[in-house]
Amino acid sequence: MVQNFTEANKPEITIGVLGQDGHGKTALTTAITQSLARQDDSVVTGEEIVTSIEGNGEDNKNRTSVYETEARRYRHVDCRSHRDIMKNFILHRIPLHGAILVVSAVEGVASQTREQVRLANVSGVSAIVVFLNKCDLSDDTELLEKIDQEVRAILLANGYSNDDPIIRGSATAALNSLHTGVFDFWTNSIRELLGAMDTSIPVPQRLEYKPFLMRIEEVFDISGKGNTIAMGWIERGSIQINAGVEIVGFGLHRLVIGTDLEQRHKKRDHFIPGEQGGILLRGLRKNEAQRGQVLAAPGTIRAYSRFRATLYLPTAQENGSDRPDLSDTGFVFSIRSVEFNGKLKLDKETDAVHGGETIEVTGELETSVAMEAGLRFVLRRDGSVKGFGIVTEPIEDPS
Repeated sequence: MVQNFTEANKPEITIGVLGQDGHGKTALTTAITQSLARQDDSVVTGEEIVTSIEGNGEDNKNRTSVYETEARRYRHVDCRSHRDIMKNFILHRIPLHGAILVVSAVEGVASQTREQVRLANVSGVSAIVVFLNKCDLSDDTELLEKIDQEVRAILLANGYSNDDPIIRGSATAALNSLHTGVFDFWTNSIRELLGAMDTSIPVPQRLEYKPFLMRIEEVFDISGKGNTIAMGWIERGSIQINAGVEIVGFGLHRLVIGTDLEQRHKKRDHFIPGEQGGILLRGLRKNEAQRGQVLAAPGTIRAYSRFRATLYLPTAQENGSDRPDLSDTGFVFSIRSVEFNGKLKLDKETDAVHGGETIEVTGELETSVAMEAGLRFVLRRDGSVKGFGIVTEPIEDPS
């Protein structure tokens, strides 16, 4: 008895399950799908509880379920391990709109919890609903309150709202109740969690309504006319003719007017995200606009040469190395498909790093690049990939 999707106009939300390994992420995923699959006082078990499963290949360990509540349709990503969660954030394989943070009421907040919440915010996860799991194994009210407060402090420290709900429950106890046909506090906690997801995680904002940003991929100077055509891909936002934009990067930060828009030799009156086209910029000197810069809505992005980042080190099976050498200079950072020379420094002293790890680093480029938290890059040296990174904090250059 698989749930039928009857309302095609429901908003679709991609939600991920975060949390320390062993705190119950997969048990919660199963409890949610079994709870939703139960219809007409019958309990559905086995494979029928999940509408669809994706990502069973060796390269992608994440399990993706698709289900509906009364208000929404969810694509629910169960990242099996901390490594899979961090790798997904950094590589942006499955962008998440919201997240469920699972915290054990027995073990409490762990280091992986803090790291995942921090990177969730950097990656654009708009809201987090907390499920305090394994509450059936703890009757210490003071301890539960303490964990609540600690989780709340972590969320606030990483830009999330004090209103984000914390639901107390037990995924395993809920599953046991569902299997016996009993509806009790534990099964109700799963329903409460689904209700919190519907009300607390906002419908994703379309990229069209975000501040305009276009990566410059080609530049053509129109000889003798003082005009430049910047060709590129619109990452977000929209632009209309005669709009003011800023050129940012390579030491340039200048306001110009985009007087004409063109795509495949046809005039356009506006561009939207995902489109490629050209913008005619008046009054620029030759070579002021270059590949690797961006055009952006005024005041929305700045250029930096230094930044902090989280770096994933691929294993030998992923065409990386089980014992990568990060001790030298001479790195190349591939940002928006453009390569920049730079240096790398590990934020914590360590004797060795290993493939499959995620580490904190500080990068320094030879030139300034338009940058913000969430920007992704590939780290290379000697022609081979050394890591995949995500900028967590641009650093002001010393004056």
